[in-house]
Amino acid sequence: MHADYLVACDGAHSHVREALGVKAEGLGALDEYYIFVYFRANWSELIRGYEADAILIENSAVRGIFLITDEDRGMFMITYAPSKGESAEDYTAERCKDLILKGIGKPDLAVEVVDIAPWQPTQLVAEHFQQGRVFLVGDAAHTMPPKLGLGVNTAIK
Repeated sequence: MHADYLVACDGAHSHVREALGVKAEGLGALDEYYIFVYFRANWSELIRGYEADAILIENSAVRGIFLITDEDRGMFMITYAPSKGESAEDYTAERCKDLILKGIGKPDLAVEVVDIAPWQPTQLVAEHFQQGRVFLVGDAAHTMPPKLGLGVNTAIK
């Protein structure tokens, strides 16, 4: 394959940026820890009218945010705190299913945990976005989670 230009949009762990030797600098890993739990459940009657929403749940058993994919799938985002001795490994499929059920409030709902993905945001910016005929874009150029910028860094185009 031959091209005049390369647009590197290969993510936060950009192999192209690394191969070019372009450094990324910034605050690095932030002191925030998340678990994204992807699940299947027939929750259509519960989400009707809220299909485009994120729903914050906070009760005595659980605190998290439900993101709706469709009437049979969703994601539940949970935070955890290593400073309190918690780790991503503590969130097994069984525990996550229990937290989802406690968040939904229907203990008899059939829930299948499809995937569990821990995430810790980082704030890094490449020292430059172009090297020769290669352009770094997206997360290959910068990871800017909505922290310390009060969300403005996710709203400006």
